[in-house]
Amino acid sequence: MKSFNKHLFSVMLCALIGYQINFAQIITDKSHYDFGEVNKDDKKYVDFQLTNASSFPVKITKFETPYGVSLRFSDKVIDADESILVRIKYTPKRKGAFKADVPIYVSSNSEPIILTIEGKALTFNADESLDVPEFDDAQEEKASETFSLDIRV
Repeated sequence: MKSFNKHLFSVMLCALIGYQINFAQIITDKSHYDFGEVNKDDKKYVDFQLTNASSFPVKITKFETPYGVSLRFSDKVIDADESILVRIKYTPKRKGAFKADVPIYVSSNSEPIILTIEGKALTFNADESLDVPEFDDAQEEKASETFSLDIRV
């Protein structure tokens, strides 16, 4: 009977260690972003990067968006050793300080990943769209920020 108990303990220990090794670890580049003072014409979105540090794919299963917050994912599956972007947009509908926690649930964790945004809306546009900009738009926006510089000596 002693031998059986030792064997059972060994099997359970190996299973527990194997479970912990295979448990997906999602790493974020940041979990908090402060917009500071926000005016109606300011950029009101930020990208968070989620990286899957495990050896198997993880899926976004659910997310919650507080009032005034919209989300866009570059993908809903995070492959092993890959990253996705989560774009969070805040659309103020009144002046004042704001803080929002955005829970994102993934298939490998029972607890959500919490991403937090905050700031202070100094002005707002009541007609502003809640739509989150496409990821391609951000690349085009960066490309359009080029300028020419003439230096005369």
